[in-house]
This record gives sequence, structure tokens and C-alpha cells, in this order.
Amino acid sequence: MQHSTRHGASRRAWLLPAGLAVLALVVRLPMFFSPRHVLFDDGVYGVTVLMMRHGARPFHDVFSPQGPLHLPILYVGDLLGLRTLNAPRVAPVVAGVVATLAVWAAGRRLGGTRYGAALGAGLVATSGTMLWTTGPITGDGIAAALAAVAAWAALTYRDRPALARAVAAGLAMGAALTVKALVLPVALPVAWWLWSARRVRDLVVAVASAVVLGLVVTLPWGFGPVWDQSVKYHQQSSLYGPGDQLHKLVTTLISRDLPLLVAVALGVVAAALAHRRQVDGDTLAVLAWLGAGALVLVFEPAMFRNHIASIIPPLGLLVAMRPPPPRWAIVAAIFVVPWWGAHLTDVLWARDYRGDEAALMAEIRALPPGARIITDEPGFAYRAGRLVPPNLNDASIQRIDEGMITTDTIIDAAQQADVCGVAIWSNRYGRALPGLQDRLRDAGYEEAATFGGVRSWWVKPDCTPE
Repeated sequence: MQHSTRHGASRRAWLLPAGLAVLALVVRLPMFFSPRHVLFDDGVYGVTVLMMRHGARPFHDVFSPQGPLHLPILYVGDLLGLRTLNAPRVAPVVAGVVATLAVWAAGRRLGGTRYGAALGAGLVATSGTMLWTTGPITGDGIAAALAAVAAWAALTYRDRPALARAVAAGLAMGAALTVKALVLPVALPVAWWLWSARRVRDLVVAVASAVVLGLVVTLPWGFGPVWDQSVKYHQQSSLYGPGDQLHKLVTTLISRDLPLLVAVALGVVAAALAHRRQVDGDTLAVLAWLGAGALVLVFEPAMFRNHIASIIPPLGLLVAMRPPPPRWAIVAAIFVVPWWGAHLTDVLWARDYRGDEAALMAEIRALPPGARIITDEPGFAYRAGRLVPPNLNDASIQRIDEGMITTDTIIDAAQQADVCGVAIWSNRYGRALPGLQDRLRDAGYEEAATFGGVRSWWVKPDCTPE
């Protein structure tokens, strides 16, 4: 009887994290099955994965602005998804589930109650910022999830020091950094918790594990190309100033993550009213992670909204450690959940292409089998199942500003035998590449459709891909 009781309690203990995993999965299904590309990165990395299916190598045949582990993770996710058109989104969706469970597990080890850990993890699962980065294909959501795993692994080591647990924390830390170095601030709490046992050997081995992983995943592509594309490329960018980026950080959190912010604020108020004002070492470690992460975002060369995913796990852990009373949370939810839903309709309700976008997709899909296209909106190529010429998978304005993509670059690629169409859909290939349309005419292309402004569709007559 006692054994049966323990077995039942153990089974019930898994019901809550299992429910959180289901929640994280369900809210991402609309994006996973979205018939259109959800954002720019979704198109960039979607078409990149399609090209890798045909043998393209990261940092050589496709431009790779993230760390050296990012595209291999997407490749594995694509295999797990059986290489369907939506399969490149498998890895980000899994990352959303992993981030949720890691915050739950870390929250419990930080002394959070089952309610607090569940609330913090549930808010991470439904965070608008995380939904935008772990449904569509990005590197930010995957890196944030691995950072959360590193924090959890370090906490398991703190509670039960063992060399294997130190290695696990180091590998998770290395994996996070080799997807996106922007998550480096998580090293602060990870180092603190690893050092808690004062076992120098374990800390050294953890650091060595992270370094070795970085070397192993970099070596196949070459240190020079990895440095140039995933580090130097970002250092040379300066699209926004710190003031603009601080404004973007605050307004994005308010529009996409108001429930999480409110939960943190209510938890602080509840702790103050209960005279629980003492801040312990664990809280300081999480606050250091959050504060350093916010500073990195504000002062990095060019911050985009996706990058804010890096500070969502520590916000969730603050809720797990100091949750608002359940009644407060219920009342707050009545007001903030409608706001949350109203600002996330694009990711909670998938829609197909409409209007000019639908017309362009029809043109792209009508090309002969095997035809490649060139476009400054790679999502059109991805969702049409079309490849693009080598190293034109990423058409970001940064690459144009840095001279990586020029009018000559596009014309040279357009003259390849298997390139049959060029879609100009923004100022990136419009005003930023002067003379492109005239050069396309000179190269034998015809303007088959116009959609207002710079938007146009160009085709090569009688194109016969090899």
C-alpha cells in the first residue's frame, strides 16, 4: 500500500510539468502550421534549411549570422519533422517547450512553491517574446532555452555537487553561447551556483566542457568564416543608439509580455507587505542575469525585438521565487490577458497570404520545377519550397550596408541557369540597390508584375533549370 501511494504521488508530481509542456506546445501550433512566413527570420532560416537539404554548408554556401550550433540544430529538427515544409520550425517549437520546463525545474530548485514555479513557467510558455522566437524560426528562442537549461543544470549541481553535473552545466552553457553569444549574461548565475561547492576542479571542468563544445561545433566550418559571419558581422552593425534600444526594450515588454511584468511587480509588492524584504544569494544571481542581460540588449550594436528573448527566463524565475498571491494573479489576469491576446493575434491566429503577397506566391509557384528565385523577402522562397542562389538566403539590410550584397551580386546570381525569377519586395533590393531593375532588363529579365512602390516580379523568359 505504501509503495502504491508513493507511486501515485510520483505520477501526480509529473502532471504539472507535463501540463506546462502541453500548454507551451499548443500555443505554438498556429505558428508551426502557418502557411505564410511569420517574420523575416522565419523566411531566412526556413530557406536556409531547404538549401541544407540539398547539401549547402553553413558559413560557406549559406550565410550564417548566428553561432555555429544554430543551423545544425535546425537541421536535426528538420530531420525529426521528416523534411516537410514546416519541419524547419520543429527545433524552435521544441525550444519553447524546453524553456518552459527548464524554468519550472529551476524555479523549484530556487525554493519556489509548486504554484510559483508553475506560474513562472506558464508565463514563459505564453510570453509574447518567446512565442515570436520559438514558433517562427529564429536563433534567439533556441539560445534562451539552452541558457535556461544551463541555469537549471547549475542548480542541480549546487544541490548535489558531482563532476557529471558540472559537465552538464558546462555543455549547456557552451551550447547556448554557440547558438547566440547574446545570452552570455547567464554565465553569472551559472558560475555562482557552480562555485557554491568550492570545488575548483569541477568549475574548471565545466568551463573546459563549454570551450571544447565550442571548438567541436566550430571546427567543421572553419574558425575564420564563423568569426566573420557570427561575430565580426554583428560588431560592425550600428543601426540604433542605446536610447532607441532602451525604448524598444521597454515598449516590446509592455506590448508582448505585460502579464509577466505584472506578475513580477505583484510578487515584489506581496513580498514587501509580508515583510520578506531580504534578498538572498539566489535572488541576486537571477537579478544579475536579468540586469546584465538588459544592459547587453541596450548597448549591443543593433538590437532587434527577437533578442529580448534572452531576458525572459530570468523574469520567469523571479515570478517562481516570489509569486503574487493566487487571488491577485487571477484578478490581474482578467485585465492583462485581453491585452496579451490583442497584441499577439499574428502568432495566435495563423493566416494565409492575401492580396499582393498571394499573387506573388502564385507567380513563384508557377515557375518550372527546380527553378530558384532571388528575393529580399526570403519567406516567399521558403513557403513556396524554392531555393535561392548560394549566400543569398539572408537579405538583411545589414549585409547590404556592409557591402556583402550589391547590385552586381544580384545580377551575377540572376544570370545563373537555374535562377528564373527575382522578387523585389522592399527597399532592401529597391532603393538600397540602385539600378537593379535596369540591370535586370539588360540581363534579359522581364517585369511580369508590379505591386506598387518598389515591389515587382521579374522573370527570365523560357527559363529551363538544369
